[in-house]
Amino acid sequence: MGKVKKLPEELIKKIAAGEVVERPASVVKELIENSIDAGADNVKIAVEGGGKRLIRVTDNGEGMSGEDLLLAVEPHSTSKISSEEDLYAIMTLGFRGEALASIAVVSHLSIITRKNDEKEGWRVDVRGGEITSHMPDNASAGTDVFVRMLFFNTPARLRFLKRDFTEEKYIKKMVINEALGHPEVAFTLEINGKKIFHLPVVNSLSSRVKSLYRGEDFSEDLKDFSFQKGEMRMRGVYAPPSFTRKTSNFIFTFVNGRYVKNKALDSVIIKSFRNIIPGDRFPIFFLFLELPPHWVDVNIHPSKLEIKFFKEKQILQFIGQKIIELIQGEVGSFPVSAYVEKGGKEVSFQESPAAFYGEKEVSGQLNYEGSAGFITHPTVSGDVKILGQIFNTYIIFQKGEDFYIM
Repeated sequence: MGKVKKLPEELIKKIAAGEVVERPASVVKELIENSIDAGADNVKIAVEGGGKRLIRVTDNGEGMSGEDLLLAVEPHSTSKISSEEDLYAIMTLGFRGEALASIAVVSHLSIITRKNDEKEGWRVDVRGGEITSHMPDNASAGTDVFVRMLFFNTPARLRFLKRDFTEEKYIKKMVINEALGHPEVAFTLEINGKKIFHLPVVNSLSSRVKSLYRGEDFSEDLKDFSFQKGEMRMRGVYAPPSFTRKTSNFIFTFVNGRYVKNKALDSVIIKSFRNIIPGDRFPIFFLFLELPPHWVDVNIHPSKLEIKFFKEKQILQFIGQKIIELIQGEVGSFPVSAYVEKGGKEVSFQESPAAFYGEKEVSGQLNYEGSAGFITHPTVSGDVKILGQIFNTYIIFQKGEDFYIM
């Protein structure tokens, strides 16, 4: 008997489900994107038990007929593409025709839906990939999806999930990413019956960012930008370089409305800021890139998070050039809670180049290197006191009760 065998259909479905449904946050992402593709402008998400016990996504989109509902839970069924050419002109968020079927294989799935122009709605229930019921229902317009007992029949996958609190953090981050990409849609998130946030429809990205990050130091200082060159357009918001972070977690990139992870995009943003912020800090930057759909391949990753550009060099040059133009002339300032002068060994004695504060020229005379890496003990000119220099790059000085790094 040969070694090569055809896999059982049930195992094939579970393997496919594993590619799309990595964790509860993956389910949330797929269901939200289905809602947006259905034209919804109000999406409500509720989860319990870290999403393992329940994920519910309710929308006011166009809904489905009974026939379409039955097909929607079958593998490779979609309303978003119909030919090979469509694969290279994807403008919807979902398109693979695998999400609902994959979710249904590893959960107890129920979908209740009604088209806006029909009086009667429909319901389908699927358990472990098998349809158990399909019947008329007194449904509201739109679609209501319930995912219960996620990974009930794949215990190995269930064991690899994190604690509920951690999975809820992943879900919250996923909802934030979708909300940033679609300020024209209202989002509500509830976790274990507690409302985490409600984001109303807004008319700008900066308004959505401010509502999500209210209380952050940069929220009131965000700046909008928009550039276009030929078929390429980039827009978004950023915080002045005086606001930075220790990690790149506040760099968000979207391509044609889709939140994506792309190392080249992150890299060009970071490098564009390198001359005005320290090397161990990262900018706060929300980039929306709009490109012809045939320039982008979104079919290289099952969850569509990673993408590939067909004109990458041209795209990255455009982005880098415009960011540098955008921030040209801006100077970062970095808050310091206190300046403690530490004794140090004198390592040099030289005339410092002149510095200017407004129209006043100030200059240092003696350079000492302290144990903290500061250069201290310069002279004082007028009401501006030059305290020293850091890494031969940043001048630190005091004026009255204020402390500055330039």
